[in-house]
Amino acid sequence: MKRVSFLEIIIVKKQFKWILGVVLFILLAFSAYSTWFYLSNKPPETEIILAGKNIALAQKSSARAYSPEKLSQANSLLEQAMQEWKTENDKMFLFRDYTLSRELALKANELAIESGNEAGENSKGLKILVESELISLEKQIARFESKFKQLPLNRKTFDKFNQGKLCFFEAREEIKQNNFTKALEQLKNAEGKVQYADNEALNFLNNYFCDYPVWEKNKALAYSLSQKGQTIIFVNKLNESLVLLKGGKEIKKWKVEFGINWLGDKRTQGDKTTPEGIYHVIEKKSGSNTRYHRALLLDYPNQEDRRRFERLKKSGEIKKNAGIGNLIEIHGHGGKGVHWTDGCIALENSDMDELFRNSPMGATVIIVGSEITLEEYLK
Repeated sequence: MKRVSFLEIIIVKKQFKWILGVVLFILLAFSAYSTWFYLSNKPPETEIILAGKNIALAQKSSARAYSPEKLSQANSLLEQAMQEWKTENDKMFLFRDYTLSRELALKANELAIESGNEAGENSKGLKILVESELISLEKQIARFESKFKQLPLNRKTFDKFNQGKLCFFEAREEIKQNNFTKALEQLKNAEGKVQYADNEALNFLNNYFCDYPVWEKNKALAYSLSQKGQTIIFVNKLNESLVLLKGGKEIKKWKVEFGINWLGDKRTQGDKTTPEGIYHVIEKKSGSNTRYHRALLLDYPNQEDRRRFERLKKSGEIKKNAGIGNLIEIHGHGGKGVHWTDGCIALENSDMDELFRNSPMGATVIIVGSEITLEEYLK
């Protein structure tokens, strides 16, 4: 067996120390690198929390309604950032890289802030638009109620108007809650319904006012006859008035009520429309002769009424078995505040007493639809 010299032992010891030093150096370097890597590659917790807070703030400022696209993108990026964070956490810590997760969270935060700012700006603009629409529709509703609501329009027209008015009130409540998008939707619904009713009312009046030239001529006749000494009872349906004319002047004016379907010329028996034209008082009724306090019976139908009735029958506009009607009176029991008669003209009893005293047998009664044009009425 070979004997190991003292020198060889010394050399081996030195080599061992050198190797041990290298190993220790490597271990220390690895430890230092690991510590540095861990400290410099922290999870993006702060960025993700910040993005979440700003998304919540954007939602509070109604970004869902006024900046939905950017808010949706911010939410999507935040979800991706959290998923990327989870994926990296599943790796050994030396191989983790949170760079992408952090960048996604920062971008989500940026979009959340933009979404909140955009929502604020859009909300202001929408508020101005909604308030303008509200004022415009409010005026349209007020016009319908002042000019058209009392007209004998069909049920569908009034239903549409009432539905539109309800949508208008709902829009006003949404505005109080700062829900301007919903308010605008309600206003658009209201506008369509109110506009429908408005158009129907205008069509009705346009058709009705086709007879305006006749009314204008009959009004002139009423004043002309009164100037010649006749007592004239002049009735204006649209104005809901009855005027006693003498010497070309208005002696007295009363509020009156007509048939349920008061606007339009009477066509048949039972249509509940007050006739228009030139008539005369053919009987004065009082006491047990009338159930309406006092009454002035008119000579409806006159020859003109009969000619028109036959013409409408021949054209097929009214049924062949229809009757023309009769017993049209100016009578008492009025003052109900609505048009309610079967076609007669009603006054309050005290007004009827005065008219009765001042109306001789044979007095001329002239009934017109309106004294003013449709354009003037709408103003």
